[in-house]
Amino acid sequence: MNRFKIDTQEELGLGLERIIKEQLNDMMAQTMVPVSLDSSIQRIRKNCTRYRSVLHTIRWDIKPADYERENAKYKQITHQLAKIRNLHLIIAYLNDCYEAKEIGISKEQYDLFNAYLNDIKNNEVAELEHKQALKNIKEQAEHTILDLDIALNHTFGPATIKKGVFHVYRKCVESIERSQKKLTNHTLHTLRTQIKYLMYQMQLCEETWPSYFKTYCSSLKEVSDLLRHDDQLVTLQKLIKQTPEDVLNESSKKTLYKSLKNERNQLHSDIWPLMARLFAEEPDAFIKRINSYWLIGREN
Repeated sequence: MNRFKIDTQEELGLGLERIIKEQLNDMMAQTMVPVSLDSSIQRIRKNCTRYRSVLHTIRWDIKPADYERENAKYKQITHQLAKIRNLHLIIAYLNDCYEAKEIGISKEQYDLFNAYLNDIKNNEVAELEHKQALKNIKEQAEHTILDLDIALNHTFGPATIKKGVFHVYRKCVESIERSQKKLTNHTLHTLRTQIKYLMYQMQLCEETWPSYFKTYCSSLKEVSDLLRHDDQLVTLQKLIKQTPEDVLNESSKKTLYKSLKNERNQLHSDIWPLMARLFAEEPDAFIKRINSYWLIGREN
């Protein structure tokens, strides 16, 4: 069973070790002759992000070199699989839009563009197989499990949660401030990454105060999904620009650009009010409340 949360009666170090092993074992399972490569890539990326969220939680209680090594390793895996994952989502999105008659281009242009994107994706898959990427991911996960020594680290306790969550929440607030000062694709991508870490940290704490953490996690997931879709639209804009004229003519490109621009504007009008509610508290006030929930929930 893959249970990404710390039980109230579970010793923190043992619980974290269990969770990390579950994520890494699931990651390895997804590399073994996957039934659906797209689904397996999605799961592997999710496992990596969950593991990294744990690393961000415990980073103040482990050696800096260990944190840097592990975080960099699984960040690289996530990036390695990103292009195939994004292409899968973009192709599915375009198909849904076309079937709903929300794309104002001809069937001939859509079919050419769809085939073009699928060719890019197939080439990425072939490159992944050529480099034996899934085999390498499995070997790296095995190596991490063999070296895992969390259960023997007796420094884990309430301060672990307090410091780890405070750091990520503060990073979220700082990313929001940077995005509001200068809205770029990079600042939005960084913001989404930090929000996902916070979401998974809140899942770790869920058992201590379910009514609060489930609701907060749900809202964090909502804004993360909105930011993910925005990121996909940005990637799609870049792909449209790179598409040869014999695949997508200038008129069709302009039509798609206009549609994507309108959708991004709508997304941003939904994102920022939700963000303001989720991060209304200053970091000190937020972590004080979270720490109280953790301590009370662990005592009951």
